[in-house]
Amino acid sequence: MYISILTILMPGDAQPSLLDEPTKPEDTSSSLSQAEKQAIVLQSATLYHETSSMLLGVYDIPFPDENVSAEIANSLPEVVKLQLRFAELDERVTNLAKRSVVALQWWYELVEGFNGCIAEWDERLRQMETVIMRKEKVEREADEY
Repeated sequence: MYISILTILMPGDAQPSLLDEPTKPEDTSSSLSQAEKQAIVLQSATLYHETSSMLLGVYDIPFPDENVSAEIANSLPEVVKLQLRFAELDERVTNLAKRSVVALQWWYELVEGFNGCIAEWDERLRQMETVIMRKEKVEREADEY
């Protein structure tokens, strides 16, 4: 692309918007007064200094000693072994949890079945008691007459 020297020397011709009067921004003011806005900003003024101090404090942190870095690098294989061991243990715990759920479900079904059996026996017993009470009542009435 060919750029003429005049375009570089006369940016107003190539970019007329550069020489225009700056337009006033749209009215974005809020309903807050100037004093209220200052109160909001001044309320956080201490945070600016505190954040600045903390960021500058990062420069003061020294690099760790080479021996420490070497120890960390040398211990990486042990960390990997421990991660693998942790993954194995996590898998075992997951399997045990699944087996526990199956055992609890079996136990629940067994107890529910037993409870259903007891409820059925209780209902039969109640029906038999009702039949016996009716027969006894009929016999008592027959003996009274």
